[in-house]
Amino acid sequence: MDLAIGTTFDYTVPLEAQMQALHKTAFSAVSLGANLGHCDYLKTAVQAEIRTMALRSEMALDSIHVPIAANYDISRSDPETRMAAVLRVALVMAAAVELGIETVILHLCHFDPRGYEQNLDALLASLDVLLESAENMGIRLAGENLVTEPSHTFLEESLQAFSTEHYGLCFDSSHAHISGRPPFEWLERFGDRLLAVHLSDNDGKEDRHWIPFTGIVDWETLAKHLKDFDLNKSLLLEVENRDETPTPEFLAKAEVAALRLRDMILG
Repeated sequence: MDLAIGTTFDYTVPLEAQMQALHKTAFSAVSLGANLGHCDYLKTAVQAEIRTMALRSEMALDSIHVPIAANYDISRSDPETRMAAVLRVALVMAAAVELGIETVILHLCHFDPRGYEQNLDALLASLDVLLESAENMGIRLAGENLVTEPSHTFLEESLQAFSTEHYGLCFDSSHAHISGRPPFEWLERFGDRLLAVHLSDNDGKEDRHWIPFTGIVDWETLAKHLKDFDLNKSLLLEVENRDETPTPEFLAKAEVAALRLRDMILG
């Protein structure tokens, strides 16, 4: 089980510098975050640069996150804007193919849909199109558990509607502990559909993206749920260096936590 970390850990550090710093740790893979301002992976020239960076630093590219914005919301009721969002997500999927990335992580709806409506039928219609493309591309889409309604219904219904191996769950431990639902409900119900994890800690109030074992998440219980997690997939931390800790120091702390969690899962 490889250790991976999202570029979210510090968007002020350029991607190449991130990879160089990670090369000195136990992390062997990096996930490209949703911030296109940090790394515009949609551009062909940038894709070539990313592949070169990864080779130089001996880092694998684990997954890629669809941007988090209203114009990427595939649950929009209006057909025209919904299809525009579908096309944008398809471009991310195409970028994943170019980068050799198998898993694309997305939010099934935007968390702040002011000025427009969302509905389940629109989401399922969007996924129907995108999953046909995913199958043709040989990649997978992973819907992430969020904290707002109707995101819970959207995720549940979509996992039930599409049983293909090209669609599954990305479990976010921090979201699960502030959603108001039992924190391990998604793993208990859809653990067999788990394609990726976003692991971080929090205070039970906000999505802090703290390093594991620094907040309220029950990591022992989570480790038990992850014992059946495909060992060929990565144990991915989605943490953030919000205190401006020097990058080597922050990554060292994250590395210790990741190794500890992996030992708990494999033990």
